[in-house]
Amino acid sequence: MAAADPLTWAALLARWTEFAAAARAWPREGHGERWSRSVPEIIRLQAVTHALQELGSLAETEHALARDRAAVTVTQAASALGALWRGEAMPESILDALDDAQRALERAAWAGMRMAWWTGPGVLDMPELALQEVGMPRTVALMAPGTPVMPGCPVAWWVGGEMPEVPGCAVREAAEPVQVYRQFGEDGIATEDLIAPLDALPPGMPLLVPLREEGQPLGHFLQPREAWRAMQSQALAGRVIPLRWDGLWAGRERPAPAGAHPQA
Repeated sequence: MAAADPLTWAALLARWTEFAAAARAWPREGHGERWSRSVPEIIRLQAVTHALQELGSLAETEHALARDRAAVTVTQAASALGALWRGEAMPESILDALDDAQRALERAAWAGMRMAWWTGPGVLDMPELALQEVGMPRTVALMAPGTPVMPGCPVAWWVGGEMPEVPGCAVREAAEPVQVYRQFGEDGIATEDLIAPLDALPPGMPLLVPLREEGQPLGHFLQPREAWRAMQSQALAGRVIPLRWDGLWAGRERPAPAGAHPQA
């Protein structure tokens, strides 16, 4: 049997355009002609929104071009709708469609992302990984060598390329990246690790170091492995501290592998 042709962005978008056009009876909300002329643009927005959620089903080499084309579509639809509703408040349902498409574009930057998790038992002494030996991922964040990692905690996430294996860690696909903030009491002793989305800025020490973004060097580890391990070990005082999800995860897909159960 011949292999199926690889899915392209054009085919994916066409499928969702057909679905969006047939999925619902579009309201008019008392605006008659404006609504009638808005419907094609809303269909484009909804098709792009859904297609972007399946971007990971395309070959990785298609992702950048697909995101660029989706961004052009969203910009064109927003411009057309703005012109149609000039001088009058745009209906909330159209604003929602625009907002959904913009959020889908932002999340599409992480299509194909994978995340490595330490599932235990016990505390992992984060090893030093020879990233250059396998080719640096396009975007990557990684815990510094010597970091004591709690069970159920992510140690790395990346988009594109390959990462060396971290012994004992599970690798899963994830919808969006995270940051892990080590929380401290007034006495300087670590109390918990907080898993937060990137758009959260809680207090604490961020443990995942962004090393590369879209192929460009970004950050670096702040201390040599032994010095970093000694500082972290002193703050932990020999304890295993709990994990907790930041409240901003409410209503969002929390990335976590089987066996990892931080507190809500």
